[in-house]
Amino acid sequence: MLIVTLKTVDDLLEYLKGVTASTELLKATGIGVTVNSIRKNTSTTENQKTAAKLLVSKWKDDVASSNGTPKKATNGSRPAMKVDTSTNSNPSSRRSSEAGTPHSADRAERTIEGDNLSFRSTGDKVRDKCIGLLYSALTLDVDIDGEGVLPKAIKIEDVTYIENGGATGAYKSRIRSLCFNLKDKNNPDLRDRILQGKIAAERFANMTTEEMASADRKKEVEKALKESLEEAVSATDNQSETDMFQCGKCKQRKTKYYQMQTRSADEPMTTFVTCVVCGNKWKFC
Repeated sequence: MLIVTLKTVDDLLEYLKGVTASTELLKATGIGVTVNSIRKNTSTTENQKTAAKLLVSKWKDDVASSNGTPKKATNGSRPAMKVDTSTNSNPSSRRSSEAGTPHSADRAERTIEGDNLSFRSTGDKVRDKCIGLLYSALTLDVDIDGEGVLPKAIKIEDVTYIENGGATGAYKSRIRSLCFNLKDKNNPDLRDRILQGKIAAERFANMTTEEMASADRKKEVEKALKESLEEAVSATDNQSETDMFQCGKCKQRKTKYYQMQTRSADEPMTTFVTCVVCGNKWKFC
């Protein structure tokens, strides 16, 4: 079970900045409605309301982007390389259905050379190697004609190269991440959708980790997000006013506080305090 620990509404909003929204995610979790409620809640600060407003705006852009086309390279980006895929004199005998059928468990990893295929070199050994890694990841555990897969591997690499400003450290890290997700045995659907053309190579190269996740993983994330949102909003609504705590900033004792279990169950609860006079916030266990 995925566990997301969120301490306050501020933590929640900061966490959600890293979430790429989709129509499915918003419908399943109702997080858009909940974040809107933060904007309208009288207990939230102006900064929190502004952050919630910006978050909703970002999610609208995310949804529009996911329904449209991938972002284009800037004028200074390297143009997409020309591709020449051809078979050697002994063409691969692999032929199968559109999505491919599983290999046996002990089947060796497929390679471009092993499948008797070739492509026009990019002139960079690192890039050529990355194309090979992507090809092997795309053909893992499937019987499918490699001639149709190689152009996809080349396109994914090319988009990644452009998006990361060349064969940089970020480029290499991104290639590793893409290959890791393609090889995930708990998420074969991702690879199948790319091979079937349901996910374009350009789109896959720009997908976030959340977007690449399996259906089960997405459900876990959606459930955790919904629970965390409800918990954070509830905590804000249930703040109590007290004079037990002195503000270290203005020295006044007019404060509001609430408590949450932010660590293990056998640890004491964390108390979150807000000064009503100056807005200073602090916490303690």
